[in-house]
Amino acid sequence: PHAAGAAGASPHHARVRHGARGQTAGGARGPRAVALVRTEGRQAVHGEGAARGGEGAWRAATDAQSAAASDAAGEDAGASQVSVILDGEGSERPLQLETGWSSLAGPYGAAAYALRNGLCIVSGTVRFAKKDGEWSLIARLPEECTPKARLCFTVDNHESPSRIDVLNDGQVVWMYGGKAHQWISLSGITFAPQALASSPLRLNTKYEASGDIWALPSVALVKGLCVLAGSAKRASGEQAEKGEIVAYVPSDCRPSKDLSFVVSTGSMDGDVTAKVWIFTTGVVKYEPKAKMPPWVSFSGIVVPVLEPNGLLATTGVWSGMAQSLFGWYRSAATYSSAHGVCVLAGSVNSGAPGQVAELPEDCRPLKRSVFFVGSGKSKGSRLDVEADGAVQLVAGWMGKAGEISLSGVHFPVKFVNLKGPPGLPGKRGQPGAPGRRGLPGGDGALGVAGP
Repeated sequence: PHAAGAAGASPHHARVRHGARGQTAGGARGPRAVALVRTEGRQAVHGEGAARGGEGAWRAATDAQSAAASDAAGEDAGASQVSVILDGEGSERPLQLETGWSSLAGPYGAAAYALRNGLCIVSGTVRFAKKDGEWSLIARLPEECTPKARLCFTVDNHESPSRIDVLNDGQVVWMYGGKAHQWISLSGITFAPQALASSPLRLNTKYEASGDIWALPSVALVKGLCVLAGSAKRASGEQAEKGEIVAYVPSDCRPSKDLSFVVSTGSMDGDVTAKVWIFTTGVVKYEPKAKMPPWVSFSGIVVPVLEPNGLLATTGVWSGMAQSLFGWYRSAATYSSAHGVCVLAGSVNSGAPGQVAELPEDCRPLKRSVFFVGSGKSKGSRLDVEADGAVQLVAGWMGKAGEISLSGVHFPVKFVNLKGPPGLPGKRGQPGAPGRRGLPGGDGALGVAGP
């Protein structure tokens, strides 16, 4: 395997597992997520469980899209207690790649897309055939998985971030950033397609929607996940100030702890990423590096808003209770897995290259997935999540005492239906009491006259 960061580095690398596994604190499984629909004057809740109370009408009606597959699997009277949906609604489907591009395959599987709870989730790692070829159009998404307008995402290219845009006609286009190793990850591209309802994201008065071809800043709440999209710019056109407020998420999209995300600045020259914090108060702060463009993309931000399933099981010297600028517990690393999607949140701290954590069986991707995550002060790293649950720090900034943000790492998992097989038939009931005597019948018709 190639050494991390070396020229021509391959995404394949030697597994580094620490001998001792760090202590983990188990957590009870969170309540089942729900999907909400916009109503006039009141909240309408579909499914079981309860969601965070909210004031606004920030809802997305998606039960019809996911319940059909879940219920269909539950109709199967097989012996298994868990039925896995392999085909039909929610399953991964091959991504149509352009000429010159192919799936990296192996543990990275095939490039694919999936519609989970109405969300379009792209995954896989793809390779370009020509070492010094021109990168542009990578793939095309089908109509059912296209955004309302152009979106801008940050993805991983080994030790570097790259900008990929998804157009409203389904084109997936490499725009700028890392391209040194002939491959690029598509994991982290998740959005609400045209058929899924979303609501405007409230911006600070210093900011306005980017306009033109760009999607409006928006938010969709679906199955316990708050999915942001679109982009904004400073109204004055001036450089953004570090730490200034750019937007506010609605009350039912606020995280349970302060979360940090790596997002795209839309830059085609210089740094392509910046850091966005979403606080428990709903405040969204844009923290660009020095001399960054006055533009920010919200696409790729996925916030779990229900109680997490549990704390992340860290390994070796890694700690899942990272000490950060904004508090101790609020940065704890957690996982949330429901309705076919697993989302990581929070930070880990004080580790070294190699394995960071191990995910439980209900939070493991269908194939090895590669992400670009925030680490250290305004730096980033490559983080791999493997199909067996191993979370690996592979390349990029890997300082020994640094903090790695896991927020933004999300992926489709086995779409399971927890409905058990039908029970045995019950015993035959006791005979009922005799009925009351009926009323006399009416007079019959006259008989036929005899001979």
